[in-house]
Parts: sequence; structure tokens; C-alpha cells
Amino acid sequence: DRGRKVRERRAARYMSEAAFGVASGCGGELAVATRTSSAATSARARATRVADGAWSIAGRRLRRVQAACGFREADRARKVVSMAASEHAAGRVGFLGLGIMGMPMALNLVNKAGRELVVWNRDAAKSSQLRDAVPSGAVEIASSPKEVVQRCDVTFVMLSTPHAVHQVLLEMPDAAVHGVTSGKSVVDCSTITESDSRRSHDAIVAAGGRFLEAPVSGSKVPAENGALVFLAGGDRGLFDRVDSGGEQLLQAMGKKSVFLGDIGAGARMKLAVNMIMGSMIAALGEGIMLCERNDLPVGALLDVLDAGAMANPMFRMKGGNMSQEKRKYAPHFPLEHAQKDMRFALQMGDCSNTSMPVAAAANECFKKAKAQGHARSDFSAVVEALRGGMADSSDEPVSEK
Repeated sequence: DRGRKVRERRAARYMSEAAFGVASGCGGELAVATRTSSAATSARARATRVADGAWSIAGRRLRRVQAACGFREADRARKVVSMAASEHAAGRVGFLGLGIMGMPMALNLVNKAGRELVVWNRDAAKSSQLRDAVPSGAVEIASSPKEVVQRCDVTFVMLSTPHAVHQVLLEMPDAAVHGVTSGKSVVDCSTITESDSRRSHDAIVAAGGRFLEAPVSGSKVPAENGALVFLAGGDRGLFDRVDSGGEQLLQAMGKKSVFLGDIGAGARMKLAVNMIMGSMIAALGEGIMLCERNDLPVGALLDVLDAGAMANPMFRMKGGNMSQEKRKYAPHFPLEHAQKDMRFALQMGDCSNTSMPVAAAANECFKKAKAQGHARSDFSAVVEALRGGMADSSDEPVSEK
């Protein structure tokens, strides 16, 4: 048994060294290519393909290390490979959409990953706000989505609705797709339907680029803390490049990244997750109302839930502000977006002949809360559908996540 462990550790060392060699060599080739003139697109495209292959190999080897030798040895190998990423990661990263989610995600790319960004937001004031919040030169503001993609090898997208995604990526005169050439990559973190994601994928790939859907589980606070969960589907090589096997961009913004398969898988999983979340927050609202109308303290309810099998961060974060005493709903995840996701999840259920009576009932509560004026309140304001009244919330328009 001792001999086996020695052999495993030796194999892990060899794999990490091999991954380092592959990644550093191809990363160097890409770094040289990206410093050439923009006319040398074929050289850049070739270097990008070679380097992405290196990151994919490195990522697979790291997973083998973890499976054979555990997390400690895999972490050592991952750190070795990340050293090789420094040259490859020298280029700027693009970001489209600086709303409730996009702003903290972009900040983490600068502050945690040390990357320089080229950004665009429909409201240019948000772009200026980001630029002013980081060291001088770390953020440049582009005039259009097209310019962002033209200037960056990888561009992230975080927008609030399928319509916004379609406009920014495909439909505007200077949409992102018009900046796509061979070697350009787009990572869409927006919550949209599978068909919308496929439409974006097909257009980007047809233009010669690469596409990864990577919607996130988490709202404003996890985004600020770099604790999002990415639910990815599509181009596996691109996933390996931006995740732990390559540039580690997802790691700067999140605590976990899950690759789920072909394009559409990430979008479907995100809707399933948000459907569960919406149903849970509506059920919590009913429980709070039940306690309030039967002379039971809401604080005690939350303490009991937190001490048992139903303990979860969402109840701890939202429950107190949902009480009659507070009724505070500053938007971390706008209710109109939560209801949109519930609607899309129910549509997905219809297409797969899946009965979803609990989600359907919760969706009616969200629709009622929207009708009462809580569209831009936090989604925890769904409890107001049961109260039938208004409460403290922000009326600031929300156009980008």
C-alpha cells in the first residue's frame, strides 16, 4: 500500500510537470501571437487553438491527479499549471453588462484575477463607475459590444433578459457578433432559455468564434464575494481554458464550476435551480405569514429552521427582512427576473411533460407581487402577494444583471 501511494505521488508529479510544460509552451506561443498586428489573425487563431488544447489537456490531467491522489496533490498540480497561465492570460478580458451581477463579477476579474478589462454597458455611467473603482488603466470603456469582442479574446456577458442578450449579442448594428473572428470566444452568464442560448451559440460559431453558456447560481452578495456557482454547457475546451485548467477566470468570480454537457444543458439546469429557489422563498413567505397571524415570533421560526435539516443561507439572508416588522426588499435579485425564470421553468416542464404544481402556484404569487408594484423589489417581496400591500424597495430601473 505504501508503494502504491509513492507511485501515485510520482505519477501526480509527472502529470503536473507535463501540464506545466504543455501550458507554458503554448501560452508563450499565444502571448507572442497576441502582440502581433491585428492583420495576423490566422496566426492568432492558430495559437489560440493550440493553447486551448493545452489547457484542455492540463485540465484533464488535473482531474486525473485529483481522482488518484486526492485534493492536496491536485491543488499542488493546479498551482503549478496556473503559473504557466500568466503569459497566456496577458490579454484583456471583455465584459458586457454591468448591472447588479455584472458589476461585482467584473470587479473580481480585476481585483482577484488581476486582469485588465474592456467593458460596455447600455448605461455608460455604470462603465465609468467601474473604471473609477479600480486602479488606473485596469478598465477601458468601449463604444459598442462589437468593439469589446474585437479587442478581447474572451468576452463575458451578463444581461438580465433574453431580449437584452439577443439585442447586445446579435441584433444591434454594432452587436457583439459583428466583432467575432476566428479565435474569439464568448461566455454568456445570463439566465435565458435553451433555445435562446442555442441561437447565440449558432450565430457566434457561424462567425468563426467559440461559445460557452455559463449561467450562475447566486445573487448580488455571492457575486460580490466571488462565491457564484457556474453551470456550463457547450464548448468543453473553452470551459477548461477559462476554468481551473487555464486562465482561472471563473475561479475569480465563483466558488464552483460545473460542466454539464452540450449547449443548452447549463440553461436547463439554471432554470431548474431557480424554480426550486422561487418555490422555497414563496413557501417561506407563507410560513412567515402563518406565524404572524397566529402570534408566533418570526425570529423564532427562523431560528428553528436554521437549527434543523431546512437550514440554508437564503432563509438566513432573506427571512428577517420579510417580516411584518421590517418589510425591506432592496433588490439583490429583482422579483421580475425571478418570475421570468419561474415562467421559463414552467415552459420547460410543459415541453417535457413534467407536472409542476408547486412551482405553478409559486409563480402565481410572483405574478401577484409584480402586479402590486414589486417588480423591481427583491424577489423575497413575494411575501407581499400574501399581505396585499406595499413595502420599502428600490424603484431604480434594472436593465442588466
